[in-house]
Amino acid sequence: MKIGFVLSFLVVALVRAEGPVADSAQSQPQAVVIPAAAVQISPYLYSYTDKDGKKWLYRETPFGMMRNPDKPVAAPKNPEPDGIRAFEDGDTVRFERLGPLGIYHWTRNKSELDPDEQAALDRERARAAAKRY
Repeated sequence: MKIGFVLSFLVVALVRAEGPVADSAQSQPQAVVIPAAAVQISPYLYSYTDKDGKKWLYRETPFGMMRNPDKPVAAPKNPEPDGIRAFEDGDTVRFERLGPLGIYHWTRNKSELDPDEQAALDRERARAAAKRY
């Protein structure tokens, strides 16, 4: 069983090795060169807009020049702008925020809320009202 598998693997490898030989000029990657009209944004980083209007970023790295399309970075989608969740418990409000070591919990009286905590409480009230309808 093992010998049959090894032999079939060798046959496939030999057939692939005898396939068409690629032209050596086509297999060599083209060197990336910074265009003359490129604008330096910061050290080792250049911006260039080609004749079709596509924006490119050229970056000098220790391994050579790299070219990437310049795409805008999407903002992370976080339902809580400040990362705080609020839960009402009578006259107190319990808050949660995700921290580097886990979930951080704290409670406050409704009369002692700071502006961020009040905004989190209002956001949770609006979310609860939207669920009812």
